[in-house]
Amino acid sequence: MDKVSVIEKGVSDYVNANVTTLDDEFKDLEINFLKMDVEGEELNALKGARKLLERSSNVKCLVCTYHQEYADETISTFLRDMGFKTEHSYGYMCFLYDPFMGDTPDLRRGLLRAVKGE
Repeated sequence: MDKVSVIEKGVSDYVNANVTTLDDEFKDLEINFLKMDVEGEELNALKGARKLLERSSNVKCLVCTYHQEYADETISTFLRDMGFKTEHSYGYMCFLYDPFMGDTPDLRRGLLRAVKGE
């Protein structure tokens, strides 16, 4: 089996012609590493990977958290509730413009590291 899987669809917590879930793509597999940068859909993609993450006993995750305000907190809480230990990257990214927030500058954490089973 290949070490890397490329999914040529959007990844979220639902399935349609253009979108899938990681649970759907990897029904009977366990993983040991998940790297995720899906342009603001990270939390929903993790929700769509709940079964995969539950059955994977020793897994590390790197998840981008800078796409949305407070994503670092919501994603960290989601993964901790699933038994992961989490830590944020050092420093912040400065967003000078976000179409959902207007022109107010915003500081965001860039990356969340999560480990289960160590």
